[in-house]
Amino acid sequence: MVVIKVDSLKEGVNEIECPISGSSLSINELQKDVAAQLILIKKGKKVEIRGKINFSLSLVCARCLSEFTQPFIEEFDSLFLPGRAVAVNELSYEDVRANFYIGEEIDILPIVRDTILLSIPIKPLCHENCKGLCTRCGKNLNEGPCKCR
Repeated sequence: MVVIKVDSLKEGVNEIECPISGSSLSINELQKDVAAQLILIKKGKKVEIRGKINFSLSLVCARCLSEFTQPFIEEFDSLFLPGRAVAVNELSYEDVRANFYIGEEIDILPIVRDTILLSIPIKPLCHENCKGLCTRCGKNLNEGPCKCR
């Protein structure tokens, strides 16, 4: 849990830098801890959080099957309101990005985790011009041509 205590925030803009342990996110591809820079805007009991997270993932190239590490910088924007979610017929932009907290604590770990998971490419490539594998012998063509005809 990475908890922000709402009652400890001042009204208006609050800036926080917080390292997040990679093991607390339960994402196997994560290389190391995550660095998060957060801007929290408190308006009464509403808290808007704009975050930027830096992290690296260990991925496998979809063409040549080589492992590689790719750095990411991702941003998120969420609104936290006190209470529980209620059903509505029409959603506004504020409704879509709204999250709810109970008591005086906001756990940002689920949002950071979701942001990282959504950034994982469907078809990761070690580099844009990856040549892949020979369809006959399976040699990695990035390492040079194979002997196949």
